[in-house]
This record gives sequence, structure tokens and C-alpha cells, in this order.
Amino acid sequence: MRRILATVLAALVVLPRLALALELPVVARTLPNGLRVLVHEDHSAPVVSSYVFYHVGSRNEVRGATGISHLFEHMMFNGGKKFGRGVFDELIEGNGGSTNGYTTRDYTAYYDRWYRPNNTILVLVGDVSATDAVARLREAFGRWRARLGAIPRRRPPLPVDATEPPQDGERRVVVRKNAELPAVMIGYHAPRALDPDRAPLDVVERLLSGGESARLHQDLVRSHEVATAVEANNTWGIDPDLFWIYAQARPKRTAAVLEERIDAVVEGLRAKPVPDDELAKAKRQLRAEYVEGLKTVSGKANKLGFFETVFGDYRALLGLEDAWRAVTADDVQRVARTYLVPTHRTVVVLEPVPAPGRPAASRAPRPGGVS
Repeated sequence: MRRILATVLAALVVLPRLALALELPVVARTLPNGLRVLVHEDHSAPVVSSYVFYHVGSRNEVRGATGISHLFEHMMFNGGKKFGRGVFDELIEGNGGSTNGYTTRDYTAYYDRWYRPNNTILVLVGDVSATDAVARLREAFGRWRARLGAIPRRRPPLPVDATEPPQDGERRVVVRKNAELPAVMIGYHAPRALDPDRAPLDVVERLLSGGESARLHQDLVRSHEVATAVEANNTWGIDPDLFWIYAQARPKRTAAVLEERIDAVVEGLRAKPVPDDELAKAKRQLRAEYVEGLKTVSGKANKLGFFETVFGDYRALLGLEDAWRAVTADDVQRVARTYLVPTHRTVVVLEPVPAPGRPAASRAPRPGGVS
């Protein structure tokens, strides 16, 4: 879950609004064709945000069809028989909206088998009447039927478990390419979003990477001056995922030095409990970002759909703050000792090699998904 780095001041400003953020009355309906509809009224501005989520993505792909999820995402913008290329975007943008499709392992649809009503969540948030919106959605989408070849209308999707086999021993990859600066990315196996250890790992992420006062920045960037940038991220997924740490070296510094300092910082979390004030600060940052993400109708719609898809219930969104509040220093130390260990990780090292006859690249590549 990539987060905006929140400062303590920002936390203090938005925390009084937390109670308001938790009040998210949602009208949830399942139409006769299986389409799941979530509607939340927000009359703060005359705007509406709509998101559509599909219970499918690359985690559902079979041998011979890998990559098809991302392919269909981009085909969405190419038009079809009814709407030519660009017409879909023009229709939405002409009414003041914007469009984008994106791919994760957990949600993106490919067509015939999975693009069907009983595998779809439609979220509507904004200046609408929930009763009227549900009626209009039923009228507009009630006749939608699955195409031939899709899973039958009332049969739920077959369960998929994309859990990797347990990793026993560190794996290492060295990438040599045209780049200016060395970089290191370390991925530790982490639990699925529904696992109770997700909340303590969220706190660990903030302790390591919650702004310039966080442990990784203080050690690698300020104290030892070996990195220009460093980041940690605890990803949420239907299946077990990764807790990763990334660092880019300063000029004349090596990837080995980056890794050495990262290991030292992580070992500090494993070695002794985090102080109370540092733990409280990490929790404030999580709460501040949580509230900030619910300030817009788009943010609300996105999160409601994400939690309905990944957690199986949009109401899990409302339990985040309680889960973070309950995390103790012992929990932080326990999950660091359980998950952030060398035998459960893969280390990728970027070693710059200038291209023949060409200057080195202006920057080293950063981690992230494809768009």
C-alpha cells in the first residue's frame, strides 16, 4: 500500500476529522444478475465518482494466457464496434470526468470468461440519492448478462490461491545495465491483507519509511549519507505479498553499503521494542493518511471498492484505525522477527554499467507497477 509521507503536523490537523471519516453510510445491493452495487451519498460538492472492480486479474491467469489482464486493460482505450477509438474517453471527459485503467494482481478484467455481472462491483460516491441511484443502476445494468463461455450467472468464481511455496534461503539477483547510480530492492514475504499481522506490518512500514524522521531515512540518508532515497512498503493483496525496501545510492557509494545499512536498521527493530513515542507517531501517520484518503469522493469510491474486492467486505475499511491502535511494541518486534529475516527474502541489486559510446543514464530505475 503506497502512502503519502505524512508529517506529525499533518496528523494533528486531520485527526479531529477522524470521527467524520468513519461515518461512511453505504447502501449495498446485489442485483438479480449478481452485480454488486455500493452507493455512498456525499453532498459536499456537485460531483460524482464511479469505480468498477472485477474479481479477476493476473492471479487468475492460466498457462498460455499470462499477460492477458494487462492487455485487456489497454484494449479498453482502443474502442470497439459501438464506440470508436477515443470515444469512450471523450464521452467521460466531456462530462467533466477522467478515465484510467490499471492492473494489479487482484483486479483487472479480461473479457469473455470474467467480464460478467456476478463478478463485478460498481461503486458510486457523490452528490446523488442512494435510493434513486440504485434504481437507475438496476435499470441500466439489470439486463446485463454474462456472455457465452463465462462462468454461469449464479456460480461464484472458483477459488484461486496464488500463494508461493515457502522460501527457505535468501535469493539474489544482480542486474547490470546502463544507469547512473547503484540501487537495492529487498522483498520479504509478507501475509495477505486479511491476516492479523497486516496491521503491525503497516506500523513497521511507517517506522522505517514514515518521512525524514523515520529510521531508514535517518540512517541511510542523514547519518551515514549512503543513499539519496529510501522507501519501505507493506503491500496488501488477496494472496500473500511482499514487504519491500528500496534504496538508491549516492554517487561513489555501492549497493553493498546500502544493503549493509538496511540490514542494520531492520535488525534494530528485531533487537528491541520500539519506544512508545516513536510507535505513537507511526500510528498518527497511518491515521492521518487514512483520513486524507477519504476526503474526496474519488478516494472514498476507490477505497470502498478496494476493500470490497480484496478484503471481501467494504466495512473492513472502517476497522483499520482500531487495528492500528491495538498494535503494541511487542507486536512490532514479533512481526519484524517473523517476516523481515534474510531467509525469507529476495535481494535485487542494480549495478550501473555505462552503455558503449553513451553516457550513463540520468537516474536509476525506481520500483513500481506498469501503467
